[in-house]
Amino acid sequence: MSTRQLGELAERIAAAFLQMKGYAILATNYRFHRHEIDIVAEAEGRIVFVEVKCRSGRGYGSPREAVGREKMRRIVHAARGFLAERNLSDTSSRFDVVEVRIERGGLSLVVEHIVGAFGADRRGW
Repeated sequence: MSTRQLGELAERIAAAFLQMKGYAILATNYRFHRHEIDIVAEAEGRIVFVEVKCRSGRGYGSPREAVGREKMRRIVHAARGFLAERNLSDTSSRFDVVEVRIERGGLSLVVEHIVGAFGADRRGW
C-alpha cells in the first residue's frame, strides 16, 4: 500500500470513527487556497477541524508529532476560510487530531482522538 493510499484509508477510518461518536461530517479534504483540512465536522454546535495522521510503524514517532507549528498555521488559515465562506465566523470551533496507527502488518488498528489538540494561536501538545 502506498503512503497516499494509507493516508486515504486513515481519513476514511477517522471519519467513520467520528461519526460513531456522533459527529456530523461537513466536509472532507476541504481546500482553501493551498491549504487543506482533512475533516470538517460538527459536534454539539461546534465546528471541529480535524487533522488525521497515520503511521504504520513506530520508527517515525507518534502521528501527532507530525503536526508541527507550520502545519497548524496552515490548518488555522484554511479553517478561517471555511468559516468565512459559510458565514460561520461567530460559531465556536476547535482543532482536533485523530491518530490512526496500523501495526503488526495490518492486524492491529489503533485510533486516538485528541480533542482540542491545538488552538488558533497554534499552541498545542
